[in-house]
Amino acid sequence: MATYDSWEFGDYEAVRKPMEPAHPERRLLRAVLTDAMATILKENRAVGRRTVKMRREALAWVVSNERSGTFSFERICEALGIHSDRLRTKVLGTLRDRARAVSDV
Repeated sequence: MATYDSWEFGDYEAVRKPMEPAHPERRLLRAVLTDAMATILKENRAVGRRTVKMRREALAWVVSNERSGTFSFERICEALGIHSDRLRTKVLGTLRDRARAVSDV
């Protein structure tokens, strides 16, 4: 299980914690978003091609402002009542902070 930073227990906690019995579609949307966040944010030392590709794809999905697809980041956040810009900013900030911490070592 991935270790998440404390910021996620604001906006993102709504996605992770069980809420009222959800419709299957809502559970699917939460699972898609949860998987993307875990893929991007987990601190995994493995840098195999598959891992790098998955992180790159998940990050591209999060930074995209595309709204045309049912499973776009924007549409999923909207359906789940999550402010997409705020979540995106926090994800990118976390990645930037980690990169800074590594470069300071």
